[in-house]
Amino acid sequence: MRKVAGSPSSAGAVAVKSTLHDAKNAVGWGKYHWVLFLITGFCLMAESVEVNLLAFMTIDAAKEWHLNPVQASSIAASVFAGEIAGCSAFGLFGDRFGRKPAFILSIALIAGFGVASSFSPNVYVLVCMRFLVGVGIGGFSVPYDLLAEICPDKIRGQVLMSIWVWFAIGGILITELAYFVLDSRGWRYLTLLASVPPVLSLLFLGFLDESPSWLLAKGRTEEAEAIMDKIASTNKLEMKSFKLEDEEEHHASVKDLFKPKYLLATVCVWLTSFAQTFCYYGIILFLPRVLHVPKSEMFPFKELIYSCLGEIGGTIIGVFMVEYMPRGKVCTVSFIVFGVALPLLVEPNVPLPLVFAMIARAAAPISGSASWLLSAEAYPVEIRATGHSYGNMIARLGAFITTYWGGAQLSASTLAYGYTAISIVGALGGWFNPKAAMLLE
Repeated sequence: MRKVAGSPSSAGAVAVKSTLHDAKNAVGWGKYHWVLFLITGFCLMAESVEVNLLAFMTIDAAKEWHLNPVQASSIAASVFAGEIAGCSAFGLFGDRFGRKPAFILSIALIAGFGVASSFSPNVYVLVCMRFLVGVGIGGFSVPYDLLAEICPDKIRGQVLMSIWVWFAIGGILITELAYFVLDSRGWRYLTLLASVPPVLSLLFLGFLDESPSWLLAKGRTEEAEAIMDKIASTNKLEMKSFKLEDEEEHHASVKDLFKPKYLLATVCVWLTSFAQTFCYYGIILFLPRVLHVPKSEMFPFKELIYSCLGEIGGTIIGVFMVEYMPRGKVCTVSFIVFGVALPLLVEPNVPLPLVFAMIARAAAPISGSASWLLSAEAYPVEIRATGHSYGNMIARLGAFITTYWGGAQLSASTLAYGYTAISIVGALGGWFNPKAAMLLE
């Protein structure tokens, strides 16, 4: 354990105990954490905008270039293929070089190649540009880990669940933008507008610090102490005589994930990760196909916005669920709800399909955010980014496959029951995860 010495110097001071874990809990939640929450959330919104853009870009670009179904699906699939590559690279990068540089590089890739996508002269260039956007998105598990490592135990579950409301906001934002500009300006202009959030995210990165947990794991004790002092100062608290002992440096390896003590957790994390993206991104691409479209419109914009509101509601429900239920059980329940709602959405004899669309969109982010929370809590700090990123890589494999499944020339009911089958796999992964109630170290 890391020894800490500390004493208060004023009435508002924090009495730091013996470990960094205790120090983070003593400092609590304050202004510093809110800033980090907003930065991470805004970046998640940027990711959501880029991913939800695919539902509109794929159809409109296919119309412009007269693409066949496989070519059209490849536009979306290229993003998720890039995410697979990005996850494997950024996990090791984040554990070796730090959370902050990984964060900056991922945002820069999304912003730069997001803008470049709008100028693509043909589908082949567009696929390449979207692949590189996906590489950047693949690094987005790292900032999530940074927030997880600095958050006090007592509210960490609620914080890491509520952060996903930003993802839902991103979905609403791009749908509203598509409603106003897609018919008149086309997918290129919409893609350019979608690049604004990641470009703006670059402006906030100067406020970002490295993870104290990662610095300690690398033996950079003085830097970790300085950041803890900064956190306390920003939160208007004071720590004196703050001292941490050095610890042995550990280089992360993928093989660490398969050690006996982590093996079952890794398998369960991979199952839930695959299922949650297969289902979540599947329904994003699936809804425009099955919801009623007015003759005057190419997309059911109103219905899509309502379904996004269901996602915000689901995120709020998830915050309360994680307070009273183990993480794994939250995953299981939400996957089951999704698996029941989706077939009812496409059943012709069941009224109010929009209600079931909202229920499915509400359940999907709960399973997704609980899965990410489990991934962040399943591993110790020295291999956390590697473990989470490789789980995220498996998740992106699910997203890659769902683009072709959702675009397959099959009946809506067949596709829906396929999503239900995968949601059962995710439910089992959540149920048997041995780290479901583990506290972050």
